[in-house]
Amino acid sequence: MREITKCYKIRISDKIISGQEIASYLTEEGKDWINGVGKVIVNSELFTSEEISLVTFEKFKIFCSYYGMNPYTEAERIDRERYRKIQIADFILNNDRHEQNWGFLMENETGKLTGYCPLFDHDHAFVNYDYVMSQITEAAMTLEDAAVRAQKELGLDLRMLNEMEQPRFLNDVQWDAVLERADRLLQI
Repeated sequence: MREITKCYKIRISDKIISGQEIASYLTEEGKDWINGVGKVIVNSELFTSEEISLVTFEKFKIFCSYYGMNPYTEAERIDRERYRKIQIADFILNNDRHEQNWGFLMENETGKLTGYCPLFDHDHAFVNYDYVMSQITEAAMTLEDAAVRAQKELGLDLRMLNEMEQPRFLNDVQWDAVLERADRLLQI
């Protein structure tokens, strides 16, 4: 359980747990998987509350289908710039964005969506796979294709990545890949 006990704190329901207590929430299969692949449980800031909920894109799609709306069109309508920035971030940093780890914040009392939730679930970030398909675009395209489209539209200045210090949890290969992907987008 070496990997599990080195983890950051995580929140289970309304309780923050850490260290060995995390193991008590995992099945034996989950423990074996974590130890086998070296998966680390990631700590994300809690962004929900009694007043604010997360509506995952998976749930948002169900809502949209009930009302005959295109969920991707609606996601762009809510905040097109943020939607495009997620596509750029996913290409540079995280190749595991899926329908359960992005979405919107909702006021519980009114049911009103207030915008995108913060990005979270980065346990597969910095894995250097080529040609990963985007899971947040309606059209079938790679993460790179989605990021190129977004970068052409937004023209973000990504040079600040070159000025950053290498994060201590990234090895040289991972950090070099991050910088190389950002540089590819800067060439557009």
